Amino acid sequence: MPELPSHIRDIIYGICITDGFVEHYGPGIGNARVVLKQSLTHAPYFFYVYFKLLFWGYTSSTVPVPHRTKDSKGNEHWYLRLRTSRGVIWN
Repeated sequence: MPELPSHIRDIIYGICITDGFVEHYGPGIGNARVVLKQSLTHAPYFFYVYFKLLFWGYTSSTVPVPHRTKDSKGNEHWYLRLRTSRGVIWN
């Protein structure tokens, strides 16, 4: 995979130090991807990141849909999740 453009690298780094995390994906070394989860409150930011990564081919074209989760008190929360293509962070 070619080197990441600096503006995409900055987005990936920003995700990793804030609301995202790196997820091991598949067998072998270097098979990892960045995951971003955001509540629906932050949907505009989430879709900004999604469309930036989509345009440059670093995420799936499947449109993220809301997922439901419950906290320890039983309150329901909705969030959006995206995953980069595997290996993106290693370039």
